[in-house]
Amino acid sequence: MRARTKCQLEKTIIFAGGLSLGARLMYMLDPDHGRRRRAMARDRAVYLAHQAELTLDRGVRDLFHRAQGTADEAFSLLVPKPVTDQVLQQRVRSRLGRASSHPHAIEVEAKQGCVTLKGPVMQDEVRRVLWAVRAVPGVTSVENRMEAHQQADVPDLQGATTVPIPELLNETWTPATRALAGTAGGLMLAYGAWRRGRTGFALGLLGVNLLGRAVSNIGPRHLLGLGEAETAGIRVQKTIHVNVPAEAVYELLADAEKLPLIMSHILAVKKTGDNRYRWTVAGPAGAPISWDAEITRNVRNKVLAWRSLPGALVANAGVVQLDAENAGTRAHIRLAYVPPAGVIGHAISKVFGADPKHALDDDMVRLKSLLEHGKTNAHHHPVRLEEVVNNTPAHASGC
Repeated sequence: MRARTKCQLEKTIIFAGGLSLGARLMYMLDPDHGRRRRAMARDRAVYLAHQAELTLDRGVRDLFHRAQGTADEAFSLLVPKPVTDQVLQQRVRSRLGRASSHPHAIEVEAKQGCVTLKGPVMQDEVRRVLWAVRAVPGVTSVENRMEAHQQADVPDLQGATTVPIPELLNETWTPATRALAGTAGGLMLAYGAWRRGRTGFALGLLGVNLLGRAVSNIGPRHLLGLGEAETAGIRVQKTIHVNVPAEAVYELLADAEKLPLIMSHILAVKKTGDNRYRWTVAGPAGAPISWDAEITRNVRNKVLAWRSLPGALVANAGVVQLDAENAGTRAHIRLAYVPPAGVIGHAISKVFGADPKHALDDDMVRLKSLLEHGKTNAHHHPVRLEEVVNNTPAHASGC
């Protein structure tokens, strides 16, 4: 029974791998856009290799500097050097920033190695603060005159907090941490592939996640796609210059129902209420994905902003800003979206040809061509500006 289940699992994995490979080959060998996609893939690979080299170099240098700092600190403990009261005070203040949520509320006095702490502090932080100050090189004794509070009932303890958290729990990691985590993830992945079985699969899965976290330097919320698009989404931006007045660009973008005529990844847009629209776009492998969105800001000839409504399969938000520039218009587009399964889902979607970054690049080129030259191509058909203005091209279709 167990052997049959294992055999079925292997067949499923092989089938999924073959399906993925076939979809990727179809995407890359497309007769219309295959050459451009292959060139972009090659450029992307070169860019990623360069970024990997830079990341590794930063990680090695960061590790070296940390090791040197640790050695210097250990040497100073073995062979203590005299330190001035001012330097000791600055050392203590620096350490307080990692031990207290409101370090500015604590007064520090230093005299011949004796440090006196005054001011309000949260009750649950007293022990951590004292331990941190005693560990500062040059401190011989600590006098605690701090006022412990159970609640933030004084002005100095109110407002935004800066509670320190361990390095591995931060949204972004330092180069040294990324280098160590990436190395550990790669080793776990390799060992899991060699070991096989449940243990190997678990180690491999953990290694993939650790390696992806180190390479992307994206926090768990972004990596898994949790939260709102503005705070936990993948961010894309694009800036183009169009040799037409801002009014012409605004008029074309403000009428969302015309966008499917010129943007290949948008299949349909239907107005459902005041400043609300139903969007349908091409997802992985061309499968349609729909959601409802609303216009959140509309300043004529200046700004257009939108966001998806709660419950959208792909939570997203964005803004288009128009500025006069060199007798034309500078259009800056910022987009944030949360694909299903976060960054992992985004990577899988790209295998099937759903890459919002490239889609945005292509659509902005079409928009520029349409406004400057009066014609472009979308959905494998020629499109003219007068057809879009009249909203009556022969090949238009809705969903």
